[in-house]
Amino acid sequence: MTALQSAVADLRELDGHTLTDAQVLGCVETLLDLGAQLNAVSTRLLTVADAREATVAECGRSIRSWLIEEQRCSSMEAGRRAALARALPCHPVLSDAFDAGDISFEHARVINACLRHLPPDWHEFAEKTLVEAARDLPPDALGPIVDKLRESFGEESAAEREQRRFDSRWCRSARTFEGMVHLEGMLDPEQGQTLLIALRAL
Repeated sequence: MTALQSAVADLRELDGHTLTDAQVLGCVETLLDLGAQLNAVSTRLLTVADAREATVAECGRSIRSWLIEEQRCSSMEAGRRAALARALPCHPVLSDAFDAGDISFEHARVINACLRHLPPDWHEFAEKTLVEAARDLPPDALGPIVDKLRESFGEESAAEREQRRFDSRWCRSARTFEGMVHLEGMLDPEQGQTLLIALRAL
């Protein structure tokens, strides 16, 4: 850990203005790849901590509460990190790709969420399919692949999928200590697009 901290300290001294465009982009690409691998390492350690209930023993908090209160994660991020840490041991293909830095934390989170909504008998095939797709696609492009899987296995028609999305909508708001309003939620595609158009107009 000391060597890693020292390397990060050296990087903080790097002046991007002294680099060529190609060098700047190369550095960013490398750092994004390393960031994905570090995310995988921290998630794997969270898996161990959760199995041992380390945060309960050390500070009387669940993993999620510890991430929020001690590591200043948002409630959503903390929940996602805790959920992925618990799920990875059950999904070796996903875990290996995440560890290798082939996919990001967000890829892994989306794939895990997708697998939770599929019958267990499909998990092995769906996991391999989604991980392979994630190597070349952004996380938000994986949803349509899951839709196709559900339809191909005859589990859900297009109409049923639309109804499920509609029924899964949610939204919540909260005020910050400065009076700002924090919003988070999930809308179906049509209503989401309507909201985005309205927000862009503002």
